[in-house]
Amino acid sequence: MTWAAFIMALVGPVVKRVLASLGLGIVTFTGVDLAVSSVLSQAKAAWAGGLVGDAAQLVAMAGGNTALGIIAGGITARVTMIALKRFSIL
Repeated sequence: MTWAAFIMALVGPVVKRVLASLGLGIVTFTGVDLAVSSVLSQAKAAWAGGLVGDAAQLVAMAGGNTALGIIAGGITARVTMIALKRFSIL
């Protein structure tokens, strides 16, 4: 057995695992992000349609849209971490 074959035997499985981890992570995060973004846009549309103009402006000035964005980011991060742990990547 040559040194090149020995090194490839050691490094090959690690590289395959890293590439699989990156691919699964991107797919998982993209799917969760798409789902949460969809729910967030529906919530904003329902919120804006259900409030009168002055109340909607007051909520916007108070940071209601920013709060929804922060909550959606937290949900996305948590669900992604759960999915990655379930697949035993982390």
